[in-house]
Formats: sequence, structure tokens, C-alpha cells
Amino acid sequence: VWKMMQRVRGADDINLPALMEQLMRIHGEQVFVDGLFNADPHPGNVMLLHGAQSDGVGLIDFGQVKELSLDFRVQLAKLIIALSRRDEAEVVRLDKEMGSRTQLGKADVRYRVVTFWLDRDTDDVTSGQSFHDFLAWAEEEDPLVEMPRDLHLVMRCSCMIRNLALSFGIRLSTSDYWKPEAEALLRKHGVEY
Repeated sequence: VWKMMQRVRGADDINLPALMEQLMRIHGEQVFVDGLFNADPHPGNVMLLHGAQSDGVGLIDFGQVKELSLDFRVQLAKLIIALSRRDEAEVVRLDKEMGSRTQLGKADVRYRVVTFWLDRDTDDVTSGQSFHDFLAWAEEEDPLVEMPRDLHLVMRCSCMIRNLALSFGIRLSTSDYWKPEAEALLRKHGVEY
């Protein structure tokens, strides 16, 4: 489908993997450096720019912008690093510390759900289930009772960018792209982790 769209629109020179990686990095920078990010990065809010000097990407419609406190960003940075390490116990601990709560407190289920929303949707996380089936399974296994709005919006952002990439057959892990910014934030503020 993408090859056909390229021919129809004359977009032969678009490097989709690089574009998806750029979008992921931009949003990581918004979250960790700026503390202000667009929580609605759907494809309609992304413009490909072609100019005489260079090509780029333009982000529009910042209707769902969220400002994040430094304390939240520090906790999120730790969570991203724990996800990159695939440290199940630490991911679950940080998720609880940030204010998420489930009905039964099943650590294995919560780890997979947090990983799904904030990092990756690989088979080790979803057991090969579709988006809908995985979320239905998680809700049946251990229903979510409470989640901080800030965390929900960051998870939504991560998932939307990854789903956009996946529609072109590109699988991304958020922690691969956000970990450098997360580590830099912790260093800047003298937080050892």
C-alpha cells in the first residue's frame, strides 16, 4: 500500500523509518526536556515539509497539550529506563508509586499493560493478541481502578506514534528513543538511578 501511495503522491524520497524515529524523538524531547507535549500526535497532526533548503516535519494542532511537573518527569524517566531494562519488578513499583492502582494488584499483568502502553507491543507482551483482545484480557485479569491523567496522556502519545509506525510495518520501542532524554533529565537534576 505504501509503495502505491508513494507513486501516486510522488513521495519516493520519504524515508519512513527515519520519519517515525524522528517523531518518536521529538515527542521524547517534548516530554523530558520541555515538560510540555502534544498528547494527540495522530497522522493528521503531522505535516511533511518540502523546502528549498531541506525537508522536515511540521507538527500542528496542539489542542491536547499537557504540561508535566519536574517530579512527574523524573518518575517517568525512571519508568522509561526500567522499561528499557525490562525490569518487571521496577516497572510495577514505579507505576504504583506514580499513582496507578488495579483491583487485584497482579504484577505480571500490570507489567505487560504498562509495557504495552508506554513501550512496545511485541508478542512477549501481548501473547500475539490484537490490540482489542489484549486490552480485554488485561481488564478481565486485573481491572484498572486508578491511573494519573498525566501518565495516561504520555502512554497515549507513545502508543499513537507506535501505531502510526506499525501501520507502515515499522515496529518501534518507545524506550529505545526516549531513554537518552530520560537519562539526561536525571543527570541534569542530580538524580542517580
